Amino acid sequence: MSFVVIVDPIDAEHVIHVQAPLSPRALNFMAAGMAAAISSSMYNPLDCLKVRWQVRSSTLGSSEGSLVSFGYNIVKREGLMNGLWKPGVGAQAWGMGLSSGIRFACYEPFRNALVGEHGEKSHGHMVLAGLSAGCIGYIITTPFHLLKTTMQAQLESPQRRPYIHDFITGMQQIVQKQGFASLYRGAIPLSSRGALFTAGQLVGYDGCKTMARDAGCIKSFIRF
Repeated sequence: MSFVVIVDPIDAEHVIHVQAPLSPRALNFMAAGMAAAISSSMYNPLDCLKVRWQVRSSTLGSSEGSLVSFGYNIVKREGLMNGLWKPGVGAQAWGMGLSSGIRFACYEPFRNALVGEHGEKSHGHMVLAGLSAGCIGYIITTPFHLLKTTMQAQLESPQRRPYIHDFITGMQQIVQKQGFASLYRGAIPLSSRGALFTAGQLVGYDGCKTMARDAGCIKSFIRF
């Protein structure tokens, strides 16, 4: 079947048609999700270091000197993979991948629905669509972000005995001990941050691209 090539995952006004089995929304979801999952897996050591540094400082009142020396001691004591890279990486990849896929798949239809069939998109439409898409994406994926942080923070507990070893069994343990609703602890601040982040990201991207196209700086069919 015929579908639109997603060179630009935001704007469906000027497109190239080819034969392929996936719809534009599905391709948006897959492309954004895969990119976010890969990139978040790559920077997981930095995120893990941040969480462990914060927990260490708050629970023990000591951060082992500077952030650099703290990270060096972790690598020396536990190794880069076990100490910083592996903790929470699965939950990180799934959470960021799904949230990004949902945000990019939802943004364009939300924006177009606000614009209407014969209207012209404005920055207000972009902001509202970005806020909505970001909020939905991060609310849905709250359990993954919760598990990621928990799996990293538990490494700095006074007992230093991790009780969650992977995010699937971790979710099961949390539901059994605290109930299903506990998976969504922190959903409001997380989704609020995600909504603001997505609105700023997509307004900047969509707005700049639209202005560049209107000014003739880019070709009309490019959808990057």
